[in-house]
Amino acid sequence: MAAQPAFARESSPWLQYTHKDMEELVKQQLSVFRSDRLLLQLEDNLQDKVDQIIEEGKSEFCWSVHFAPEFMARLFFEGFLPICTNVAGSDPIWVLLPKMHRRRCVMHPSAARIGKGAAKRCKNFMFSVDRDLDAVVAGCVEQHGQSWLYPPITRAFKLLHRSGCCATAAIRSVEVWDEDGSLVAGEIGVTVGAVYTSLTGFYRVSGSGSVQLCALAAHLAATGIQMWDFGMSMTYKTELGAGTIAREEFVRRFRELRQIPAVPFLVPGVGDTGLVKARDLVKAARVPPPSGQAEPASQTFPAEARVATN
Repeated sequence: MAAQPAFARESSPWLQYTHKDMEELVKQQLSVFRSDRLLLQLEDNLQDKVDQIIEEGKSEFCWSVHFAPEFMARLFFEGFLPICTNVAGSDPIWVLLPKMHRRRCVMHPSAARIGKGAAKRCKNFMFSVDRDLDAVVAGCVEQHGQSWLYPPITRAFKLLHRSGCCATAAIRSVEVWDEDGSLVAGEIGVTVGAVYTSLTGFYRVSGSGSVQLCALAAHLAATGIQMWDFGMSMTYKTELGAGTIAREEFVRRFRELRQIPAVPFLVPGVGDTGLVKARDLVKAARVPPPSGQAEPASQTFPAEARVATN
């Protein structure tokens, strides 16, 4: 029996359509998908598509009706940030929107500005990675609403996270816990070689979001991540220390860094619980790394993305 297409829910009348049929239907109904946005299909060479986007100055969003985890991993491997949208109201047609930003907000994790106040707040929280993706997804939906985390994309993320079926990209969950063991902040991310991309996150307790960013910066630096990718620029990202680079420069650096073998993303020194004190991570990050570890931000990015640390 053939698997049901991910572009429609189980009770949808669209289940009778093939992927090709659905692509034609979407193009007929919505003009933006006929001209402005590049269609991505399973058989495409996605690196060639990225080159086309750059050479022709295409818009930031492409589109697809494919949600297979392996296809999602290939998109991540090329530097796309895929999100999901519904284009058909109460009988949803879910369309994948892989985004290739014109300008990308990035930094080296060792360049994070960790102020004394944020470091002090870390003493009351625990940090973990890949411990509870389901709870992190639920927290993101709780804070932001469904937004782009519709069922087909969250299903693909969870399959990638749990099965490890593709070595090119790995979905990550980041968690912050209070002293009572309650999840108070977290985010969904993805690692590709020596690049970590933050996709979306949430917080429930005042200050816990800052703790998450500080502890995550320390963890990324400790695990050899050389580029922390935030997608679009926002104030809290630039305040942390990130800067923007053009799409062409991002793709060039991304292709270099994705070839670096990924190191284990585990938090060092944790016990059976998988938890570590956020304060300990941040304190360790304040010690200069030994010679031979990840290069500093000023050597990793061009001048417009170099950001001084506190």
